[in-house]
Amino acid sequence: YPSRLPGDLHPELTLHLSPLSKHLIKDIFMHIEEPRYLQEGKEDLHAHTIGGFYMRIKKTLKKLEEEQKAKGSTIFTGDPARQVEYNLPGHLQIFKVSNLTDALKALELIVEQGEGSSQVMPRDEYDKLSHYYKFKEIVEGRRLVKTQNGKMRFKGAVVDFDPEAVYPLPENPHVKDYPAGSLARRNAEAFSRLYLNLLYQLHRTFNGSPKKIVETFSSMFYLNIRAKELAAMEVIPGDPSVHAGPTFEHPANL
Repeated sequence: YPSRLPGDLHPELTLHLSPLSKHLIKDIFMHIEEPRYLQEGKEDLHAHTIGGFYMRIKKTLKKLEEEQKAKGSTIFTGDPARQVEYNLPGHLQIFKVSNLTDALKALELIVEQGEGSSQVMPRDEYDKLSHYYKFKEIVEGRRLVKTQNGKMRFKGAVVDFDPEAVYPLPENPHVKDYPAGSLARRNAEAFSRLYLNLLYQLHRTFNGSPKKIVETFSSMFYLNIRAKELAAMEVIPGDPSVHAGPTFEHPANL
């Protein structure tokens, strides 16, 4: 970091690793997750929304499957045993993709989790508020609720955001910024190794070892714990002005 989104998405955005703020939530997080209905009329050259990006994938899948069906075949020819399947009722469902219907359903679920189902239904199929509206609750300082006239408004309970409670993390940190041999540096290096291992686990899971998904989830939760420990750590012990933060650098480059 600084970096950009992959796939030429939102080319106008520069992404930074920064301490949490309403400015960051509104100008970056909400911008990335902005629903399609708020983007009407904008040229889709760069797929202005994540939803627009996935819509193009859906159109391409439909086109390719239609072409293969005309030849008496299908594009879904992989080994079903390599597909990942996991179900945590009410929270998470990873289902096997064996045909076009499954693929389109999976893509739509991704969009719903980020943007919401629609302007009047900002929730996903688990009745959980989509990412965009969760972010907006923080910015507005109120929960999103349905009012007496049936419309969704940010008029619910107070959502308290205390900027003074945010750890003073450096912007776009690098491991080399932390003193050699310091606790902060050692833990930042360890975090980068753990993050790389998670990427390897995800790769193995979705490339022939689907049962490793549970092991991968465990690594995600552990990484979350280590990130919080790192953020609570002062770069120089006794100096609370700057805390350490994860750098997400490749260990080979440290």
